[in-house]
Amino acid sequence: RVDDYFCNFRYITANTDNEEQSFPLPKAFNTHVEELNLDALIQTADNLRMNESSKMESFELLCDHKEKFRDEIEFIWRFARAYGDMYELSTNAQEKKHYANIGKTLGEKAITRAPMNGHCHLWYAVLCGYVSEFEGLQNKINYGYRFKVFLDIKNVLL
Repeated sequence: RVDDYFCNFRYITANTDNEEQSFPLPKAFNTHVEELNLDALIQTADNLRMNESSKMESFELLCDHKEKFRDEIEFIWRFARAYGDMYELSTNAQEKKHYANIGKTLGEKAITRAPMNGHCHLWYAVLCGYVSEFEGLQNKINYGYRFKVFLDIKNVLL
């Protein structure tokens, strides 16, 4: 699975020559993974996300718990949102494309499982917008239409 690939690695961008550049490290090096219940996980991930500098930590936390909560809708849409955050944090076009595509797939899963949850529609719409950045004109138009439709649905539901 594609999301397994990105969750099993950590990524930090170095901005200068004197900063250490850290490329993806296997998750196995993350030896301490605190087991949280779903409510505690959601609360922690949401709180981390409030601070721009902690969005990656929120993403990593969700990655660490993806197997346990992969069928929980409140987890799924937040995981999609976290992929959107990683898209925004990344400066590499290929990484952006991967984060956008994985997040969009999670957004589709969320909408399928919870069609009346506005957050699912919101993050699917946002991720469609991100995916469109890497598409040709016809697909940009299609994703633009999806973006509008799913934001309209979100507006009705939230």
